[in-house]
Amino acid sequence: MLILLPLLGFFGILLNLRISYEKWDLRLLVMRASIIWAVITVFTLEGLSLGGAITRLGISASWVAVDTVALVRLLRTKRSARSRIVPRLTLPKDRLFR
Repeated sequence: MLILLPLLGFFGILLNLRISYEKWDLRLLVMRASIIWAVITVFTLEGLSLGGAITRLGISASWVAVDTVALVRLLRTKRSARSRIVPRLTLPKDRLFR
């Protein structure tokens, strides 16, 4: 179950980037989210290692903090920006059933 915490953090970062930079394609968004996620992972583990807190509790608490920040940022965005996360699919009316 604890593996879900870093995955939620990654998808939170990905959704935040999707809202902020809507003109980027999915490949660029995933690459940028991966870089940000990796930097957060490295700095979190380095910070935890300074205090000797690389334990299950320490790592879980840090990922809960990352997930919370991503969720708060998602909730603080405007509703119109959140509706742009999933693009709408429009089908041509004339050529659909020929």
